[in-house]
Amino acid sequence: MLETTRLSLLLIGLTLLCSAAAAEDLVGKMGDAELHSSELKAILDAQPPDARRQLSTDAAALERLVRSELMRKAVLNEAKQKGWDKRPELQPLIERARDQVIVSSFVGNVAKAGDGYPSEDDIKQFYEANKAQLLGPPPVPARADFPAGGRRDRQGQSRGIKKEDR
Repeated sequence: MLETTRLSLLLIGLTLLCSAAAAEDLVGKMGDAELHSSELKAILDAQPPDARRQLSTDAAALERLVRSELMRKAVLNEAKQKGWDKRPELQPLIERARDQVIVSSFVGNVAKAGDGYPSEDDIKQFYEANKAQLLGPPPVPARADFPAGGRRDRQGQSRGIKKEDR
């Protein structure tokens, strides 16, 4: 009950925040850095489902995300104002990062398995055909690791458990 009430209040608060932000489209501001609702929406849409679910139920987490993004944008703005993005030694790194985003997106899209693949029957057939390899070796009894007489030292004396220690 309390969880449902908290979720409802959070959703109402987010709705009001988004409504107020929609009028100005501004979610937050730090110095010259501004975060608009469309940018926040894009950030939220890029999150994995579990993170989105947490952000929708945890106002503190959402606030941390907004603050973190504002800080990132403020630092980026300062770096750009100082011409950091024009430095010759950074150009190959920037180009490589850009290319990596393109490659990752492309491979992620191409490598997706089709809906329903593999089928439940394919999985069962694979499991049955490879059951022995998937289960691993049989367990080794503990006594096979430690001979009954115990270990012996250099002089041949047993270092096993003494009768009086039992």
